Amino acid sequence: MIKCYICGAVFEDSEVRTREEYVSEFFEKPTFVRIPSCPVCGSEDIDEYKGEDQEGADQ
Repeated sequence: MIKCYICGAVFEDSEVRTREEYVSEFFEKPTFVRIPSCPVCGSEDIDEYKGEDQEGADQ
């Protein structure tokens, strides 16, 4: 599962949209990288989601 930090959507890995982009500033030669993004709002601020957020769990 993947979660978007912008709109809060949670979705399957297979639903992630990806776009390919040439990146040359980090590599010696231009390289195609896949940039995953949220299928709901299009944000690239997404990450692996493992159930409930762990913040504040230890009280």
